[in-house]
Amino acid sequence: MNPDAGGPGRPRPTSRGSDNRRPAQRRPSEKRYQRDSRRTTGEPLAASWTPEAEPEDRAAAPSQAVDGGEETPPGRPQARRAPSWRVYALPVLLVLTIIVAVDVARTPGEDTEHAAEGAPNAGATGGAGGAPNTEPSEPSVSFDANPSFDPDVISAELPNGGPFPTTGAGTYDIVPGRSEPVGEGDSLHRYTVEYEVGFDVPLDVEAYASTVEATLSDPRSWIGDGAISVQRVDTVEEADFRVILISQAHAKLKCGGGVDFEASCRRPEGVFLNAARWVRGSRAFEGAVAQYQAYLINHEVGHYFGHGHVPCYEDGGLAPVMMQQSWSTSNDELHELIEGTGQGGQAIPADGKVCKPNGWPYPTVE
Repeated sequence: MNPDAGGPGRPRPTSRGSDNRRPAQRRPSEKRYQRDSRRTTGEPLAASWTPEAEPEDRAAAPSQAVDGGEETPPGRPQARRAPSWRVYALPVLLVLTIIVAVDVARTPGEDTEHAAEGAPNAGATGGAGGAPNTEPSEPSVSFDANPSFDPDVISAELPNGGPFPTTGAGTYDIVPGRSEPVGEGDSLHRYTVEYEVGFDVPLDVEAYASTVEATLSDPRSWIGDGAISVQRVDTVEEADFRVILISQAHAKLKCGGGVDFEASCRRPEGVFLNAARWVRGSRAFEGAVAQYQAYLINHEVGHYFGHGHVPCYEDGGLAPVMMQQSWSTSNDELHELIEGTGQGGQAIPADGKVCKPNGWPYPTVE
């Protein structure tokens, strides 16, 4: 059918009465959409941002049916078209493209630098983070809270850990080994390193003996005051005091002092170290077993040198080595724990002071 002819469903286009202009010439539909043919000015790619009314001669032309709807009657102005979705989608896509490009262009070093600024400083004392500590670090280790040590559990309780000797034969054997005198003091004190025979759980007694000798030979130990010196020997006849590692059951027999927690002690026949504490340490030291072992040796040998128990003197400072750190570094806790038990030394006040764990009599001596 001729597109300009009248007929059902295709009204004849008309021209304006007082306007003698000819109607706009339109290409046949088969040519308008022919491949490689040039688009006419009547076929915009998209509506403008502020679309205006169609030219009057376009308004008089027949409209295209949409989705089976009715055509616009002849001579009736055609409704304004809504802007195409592409008008809004293209700017949004452009903005998103710019954002992605900027994000990709960021250098990885920027994020790394900011993360490093907020990360804990491994070189700072106690791992607190922030700027490095330029002051000399404390010789004794300081501690962050360890989540495995529940603060609701009394500090004197034995920590979790590996197996330890619970029983033994009740007799002692010397670990062979001797040293030269160590220290500048004129008062020489000789000692043996011994252990209980027949442990039900074996221990490396050579490593234990080396730890005792290294600790007592350290300038932070009792030789640090310049008044005494020490020497390891391997016969009881030569020894002024004996350092003996004993089982848990034997420690209860030797060191029971009215407190129902694992204890070590000094008796006239020797300094007795509880193997349960040697292996597990103290909750106050929060898993730093090597530091605790230094404390255990120095504390009990301190009794041999005539030192009694003392409280925490400075809140937040290093605990005195003669404070009963096996049970707590809090004066309040120790006051409640040992009151009325006959523990020797100074009375422990309930003054709220809490110290940091420390294993040495003279921790600042080098």
